[in-house]
Formats: sequence, structure tokens, C-alpha cells
Amino acid sequence: MQVINPATAFNEEEESAMDDYQEELLEYQAFEWDPLDPADDATEL
Repeated sequence: MQVINPATAFNEEEESAMDDYQEELLEYQAFEWDPLDPADDATEL
């Protein structure tokens, strides 16, 4: 039986794509969780 280590199962290209995905996910979460300043919120106008 062969045991595959998940950390080494991805090749460089897949690993890079996952890094890009995780980076975009973190940016999205930061944007969603960071409330807008009243001056930046169009509903305040």
C-alpha cells in the first residue's frame, strides 16, 4: 500500500494555483470583515 503525503501530492503548478486561491480568499475575507469608513460608503451620500 502506498501512502501519499498530501503536502507533496501537488506539483508546482497546482501548488501555485492553490496559493493564488488562498491569497484571493484572504483578501476577500479581509474586505468583507473590514467595515467601510462613512466617507467611503456610497449610502452615506
